[in-house]
Amino acid sequence: MSEKLFSADYVKKGLDWAEVSANKEKYGLNVIAGKKLNALQLFLRQLFGNPLIIILSVAALVSFLTGGGVSSVFILWMIIISAVLCFWNEYSAEKTVESLLNKITKKCKVIREGKQSEINVSDVVLNDLIYIEPGDVVCADAEIIESKNLELNESNLTGESMPVFKK
Repeated sequence: MSEKLFSADYVKKGLDWAEVSANKEKYGLNVIAGKKLNALQLFLRQLFGNPLIIILSVAALVSFLTGGGVSSVFILWMIIISAVLCFWNEYSAEKTVESLLNKITKKCKVIREGKQSEINVSDVVLNDLIYIEPGDVVCADAEIIESKNLELNESNLTGESMPVFKK
């Protein structure tokens, strides 16, 4: 397949539909797979996954065992308040990101069987010929076959504020 990728015919025509189907079946969709936590799981992660809360829990237990009942109750209230605030912060941040992702255009241009078409980003497959114009978002890892003065904004990946020249 690698010989075909850089042939003049491939650069003009891209993949055919049989190759698209085979690649989609073999490699799956172009999506980032991640386990989404529900609200209860997020809250429990705050209680049992936060080192500060674990330390405070141990302090509350030690305080209770040494006769400091009022101190242990106060520490437990601080644990609950901290867990609730951390949970709410993370939960609202996830909802905001989810909302923003839903507003992003999820289309890209590919060349298949010699025709340019616009498809969902999730339908991009390995070895697809992606066509990018100024202002487009690169929808997948890609190898540049041909470009003219291509500069990419990689700030969301690298933090670099200036566009990076690619060839």
